[in-house]
Amino acid sequence: MRNHRSRIHVLTVLIILLISAGTFGQKAGQGQSQLTLDFDGDGISEIAVWRPLEGNWYRLHSEDGSFSVVQFGTLGDTPQAADYDGDGVTDVAVYRPSNGVWYLLQSDDGFAAHSFGVAEDQAVTGDYDGDGKSDLAVYRPSNGVWYIMGSSTGFKAIQFGIPTDVPVPADYDGDGKTDLAVFRDGPQAVWYFLLSTEGFRAVQFGSTNDAPVPGDFDGDNRTDIAVWRQSNRVWYALQSEEGFKAAQFGISSDVPVAGNYDGDNRDDLAVFRPVDGSWHLLSSANGGHSVFQFGISTDMPVPAQEGWCRDRGHHNCGSIAGPTPTPTPTPTPTPTPTPTPTPTPTPSPTPTPAGNNIVLDQSVRYQTITGWEATAQAGHEYNPVAGAPQYPSATFANYKQDLIDATLDLGINRLRVEVFLADETNQPYDSGAGNTPVNDNSDPFSANLSKFNFQRLERQMDELVIPLRNALAARGEQLWVNLCVVDFDQGAGFRAEDSPDEYAEFVLVMVNRFHSRYGFRPNSVEAILEADLNPTWSAAKLANNIVAAQNRLVSNGHTGISWIAPSNTNAHTVPAWWSGMKSANASVTNIVDSISFHRYVPVDDLSLQVLQNLAAADGKSLAMLEKGGADYLALHQDLSKGRVTAWQQFTLTFPYIGATDDGYQYFRVNMSNWQVSLWSRTKFLRQYFKYVRLGAEGIKSTSSTGSLDPLAFINTNGKYAVIVKASSARSFNVLGLPAGLYGIKYTTASQYDVNHPDFNVTSGGILTTSIPASGVITVYRK
Repeated sequence: MRNHRSRIHVLTVLIILLISAGTFGQKAGQGQSQLTLDFDGDGISEIAVWRPLEGNWYRLHSEDGSFSVVQFGTLGDTPQAADYDGDGVTDVAVYRPSNGVWYLLQSDDGFAAHSFGVAEDQAVTGDYDGDGKSDLAVYRPSNGVWYIMGSSTGFKAIQFGIPTDVPVPADYDGDGKTDLAVFRDGPQAVWYFLLSTEGFRAVQFGSTNDAPVPGDFDGDNRTDIAVWRQSNRVWYALQSEEGFKAAQFGISSDVPVAGNYDGDNRDDLAVFRPVDGSWHLLSSANGGHSVFQFGISTDMPVPAQEGWCRDRGHHNCGSIAGPTPTPTPTPTPTPTPTPTPTPTPTPSPTPTPAGNNIVLDQSVRYQTITGWEATAQAGHEYNPVAGAPQYPSATFANYKQDLIDATLDLGINRLRVEVFLADETNQPYDSGAGNTPVNDNSDPFSANLSKFNFQRLERQMDELVIPLRNALAARGEQLWVNLCVVDFDQGAGFRAEDSPDEYAEFVLVMVNRFHSRYGFRPNSVEAILEADLNPTWSAAKLANNIVAAQNRLVSNGHTGISWIAPSNTNAHTVPAWWSGMKSANASVTNIVDSISFHRYVPVDDLSLQVLQNLAAADGKSLAMLEKGGADYLALHQDLSKGRVTAWQQFTLTFPYIGATDDGYQYFRVNMSNWQVSLWSRTKFLRQYFKYVRLGAEGIKSTSSTGSLDPLAFINTNGKYAVIVKASSARSFNVLGLPAGLYGIKYTTASQYDVNHPDFNVTSGGILTTSIPASGVITVYRK
C-alpha cells in the first residue's frame, strides 16, 4: 500500500477461518472409516455408551433403531472397543489401569484377559502390524515408550514422545497399519508421526488448548489431522485429500465423537452432550443435523475421540475413580496373564547446562526461504531536487552504486518489478501521473507491440535489477525477480482484467519483452497487487486470469515461472479470496505456488497460523510481500507463526525533500552529500536478511525462557544461522550447533552491528553468548 495512494476506509472483519457451510464435504468415501465402531458389521458407526457405575454397554442398533445392553467391566475401567479377532465386527473390551489387565469379549473368539500394562499406562489399541486385528498397546508417559503386543508380530517397545504428549495413533498414511503419533500442545501445536511407510514426520497444526480429534473426514482411507477448539466450538481439519476445512459444531461442554454414522465412509462431525445425554450428528453425505437422545450425564460415549479424552482427562470418556474393581461377570476362565513389559532402556541425554537455553532440532524442518524482497523503486525516474519525474535522473547516478552495495550488504535478494495494466495504452509513457489503459487491438491473440509501453519495466531492470543480479552472481548467489501486475484504475474504459484472454496477452507481452531483452525469465508473477483495493477485481476474476495467463505462457515456451496471489492489503480476507478462487476455477490450485498477503490490517499469532495452515493444506508457501513501516517484530512474527518464505517492507529508497524514517524505505539518501545509510528499522532487519539466504530452510528451535524467542535456519551451504529476539538483557546457551567457528552480532536500540568475539563450537559443544538489552542477536557459521 503506497503512502501516496488515496486514503480509504476499510471495514475490517476479522475472519479467523473460512467456516464451511455445515459440513466438511459431501463426497462418497472409498473404504470404511477408521473411527467406525461397528458392532453388527454393517459398516456404519453406532451410537453406544458405557455406564461405568453399573458396568453396562448400551448400544443403539443402526439397522433398526432398537437397543441392546451387555454387562462387561466395572468402575475404573476404560472402554477400548475394537476388532480384536479380525472378523470385521467391533468387540466389547475394557482396560483396567489398576491391574494392567485387558478384558475382551470377542464376537468370534469369546472372552479373553491379558495382563499388559501398569497403572500409569494409557491404552492405545490399534492394528500396528496390519493383519486386520487390533493389538494390545499402551503408552507410558513417564518414559515416552509405546509397548505393543502385535497379534502377528509379537512384542516390541518404541520410544516416541515426552510425558506431556497426547498419543493419537491412527493410520495416517493409508497402508492399513496404525502409526505411532503424538500431539504436543502449545501456541504452535505440533503433531509428530512415526509412519510405517514414510518414517518420521512433523506437522504444525493447532493452538494452545486445542484438542486432537483425528479422523478420516475426506474418505480416502487415511486419517486426517484435526483439532476441536472448545472456545469457539470449531473443528479444524487438515485433510489428506481435500486440504484445510473448518466448521463450527457443538457447544463447549460437548464430547467429540466423530464417526461414520451415515455410511458414506467419511467421518461425520458428532458430539455427545453430557448435560442432557443427547447425540448430535452432522452428516458428511447431505449436511443434515440429527439429534438422538441416548445416555445419561455420567455415561462414557464409546466412540469418543481418544486423543481428546487423554488431552482433557474428561470424566465422560476416561477412568472414574472408584472402589477396588471386581472381576468381570463372565464365567469363562481367565488365561495365564502375559507379563507386563519392561521398559527398554534409552541412552542418557547430554546434560543441559544451567541458565537460559536455546535448543536446535534439525530433524524438524519448516519453510524454505525464497528471498528478502524490496520493490524496485529507488528514485531512478525522479529528481528530488526539482521535485519532479525525470529520466535519466540527474541525481540517481550520485548514489546508484552505493545503493547497490548497501542492498547487497543488507541481504536483499529479491526485487518486485512492477508493470501496470495501464502500460497497454496509446499514450506516451508517463511515470508520474500514469496512463489510461487502451486496448492494443480487438484480437487478444495478436499483440500490437506499439501499443505497449515498456519503459517502466526496462528502467527497473536496467537501473536496479541487472546491477544487483550481477553483484549477487559475483558472490555465487541468485536474485529472485518477481514480476508484479498493478492495476488501481477504476475508469470506465478498457479493462484487461475483464477478459482472461486480454489479461493473458498482457502478461505474455511483458514476459516476452523481459526474456528477449535480458535473456532470462522472471522467477514469479504476482498476479495482481492488492486487488482488494480495486472493486473491479474479484476472486473469480483473479483465478480465471491466472489460469489463462499460465496456459498462454506455457504454450509460448515460458515454463518454470511460479505464481503468487492474492496479495490483499487485509490479510484476514485472504482465506475467503483463496476459497473463492478455487471455487471459480479449480485449475488455479495447481498453478499458484505462494499465497500472499500484506500487513496493512493488524494480524496476530492466530491469524498468521490460520494463513499458514491454509497454505499448507494446499501445498503452498506463504509470503508477506508488503508493509510500509514494518519492523523486525513483524518479521519475526511472520517467520515464526506464519512460516513465511518471502517478506517485504517496501521500497529500496525514494529520496525527496522532507523524507522521514517511516519504514516505507529500507535506505536513507542524504541529499546534501548523496550518501546511503540504513533507516532505523532496517538496522534490525539486517540481523535476519544478511545471514539467512535464498534457499535456507527453517528448523525447530526452542527456548527455556519467554524473554528469548529464537529462529534457526540452515543455509544451502550447510551453515547455520540462529536469530534470537530478546525482550531484555540476557545471557544464554545455544545447543545443537554443528562444530565450527561462529560469528555473533547484535543490534539494540542504542547499539548497531556490534560483534562479540568469534566462538569455536566443538563436536557436541555449547555456544554461550549474551545481549546487553532488548533487540536482536544473530549467531552464524562463518
